[in-house]
Amino acid sequence: MNLLVIGNGFDLAHHLPTRYSDFLDFMTLCITNYVQYWHSFKDNLKVAEVEIYTGYSAILDGLSRKIAPDSKVSALFNVNKEIFKSELIDKGLIENFYKNSVLRYCLYVYAYKQFFGREYNWIDIENELLKLLTELQSKNFDKAPLDKIFINLPRRNGAGKLVTEKFYIPTIAAALKSQNIPPEFVRQDVFQYLFNELEDFSLMLKLYLKLVRDDFNSAEAPAPEKIFKINANQGISVDSVLSFNYTDTAKIYVPKDSIYFVNGSLDDPQIILGVENPSIEKTADYTNDNIHLFFKNVQRVLYDFHYEYASKMRINRDFGIAVHVIGHSLAPSDRYILTDVMMRADIVTIYYYTEKDKQSKIANLYQILGDELFTKHVNNPESTPRIELVPQKSIS
Repeated sequence: MNLLVIGNGFDLAHHLPTRYSDFLDFMTLCITNYVQYWHSFKDNLKVAEVEIYTGYSAILDGLSRKIAPDSKVSALFNVNKEIFKSELIDKGLIENFYKNSVLRYCLYVYAYKQFFGREYNWIDIENELLKLLTELQSKNFDKAPLDKIFINLPRRNGAGKLVTEKFYIPTIAAALKSQNIPPEFVRQDVFQYLFNELEDFSLMLKLYLKLVRDDFNSAEAPAPEKIFKINANQGISVDSVLSFNYTDTAKIYVPKDSIYFVNGSLDDPQIILGVENPSIEKTADYTNDNIHLFFKNVQRVLYDFHYEYASKMRINRDFGIAVHVIGHSLAPSDRYILTDVMMRADIVTIYYYTEKDKQSKIANLYQILGDELFTKHVNNPESTPRIELVPQKSIS
């Protein structure tokens, strides 16, 4: 059995705007175009809410100015903005999507990174979500006063000076004002509200990626180009694909029914977007606070996902298993499945794009395997599995 494991780098190699930063650019265009009153938002808020939204308008304006008018995201928005808007209306999100706490937090962090140049013009939403959850859980909050529930986020002021700003989360205000909550359930309700907003955020991401997919497969567009030598002469042979993406780009190489979507596909009712449990010792605390809902393995059970790839690999174990990894960063947030797949294989080949990418993959590989497994299996021809890193240009 030859299994191909792919991450977002696979889509990027095929020139799809599927970075989280592309999505946030798209959402910035949506907000600044759809929510016309936003520029005078303080006039529409109660006095107690003004501080909660301070700075958001400036953040949005700054981000929108940095989006190139000739970018793929701008073109996608101009062609599909009414379709996206109608989808939000159908899903009941149009009135609140610009207030979504997860979206707003990500936009703040993304805007901060913009000040450091193109090299930092990206954002790892899963990693930022973990930071947010960790920070919030450290708070000793109750229903009053609300002004104690904030996070100090860095930003640049108009003069370019680094300052910090209190970031208030509307979710908390909504959770604590919505009903008379017994004190022992306050934390559960707050994190439940935040998880509900993460689900809405995931739905927005899915709607955006559907536009990307449809544009890629459009009858008016040129036929998708095969970037890699997969199931081709002088290339690698692949039977199945294990995709960490939501898109089905891999179907240009293998039949779609040979693709296993570990985080869900765009055809599923819900996609997986979350974090790995950062500390098994705190599992009880996470469960008590409803933070476990944000963990990927919990979401897979919540949304009735199954590990079909595991049975496929078990059935083919006696025939040998070769795993090829293309376009996946080997991020620790996918530790469980990546380790499971690699340890079931006979040989694992990880393709890197540049020397910098190689260094990053080695660091992540060391982190997810740990010192013992890394030393035993990486570049060791006597071990099973044997894990090796090779240049991506060898199959391009």
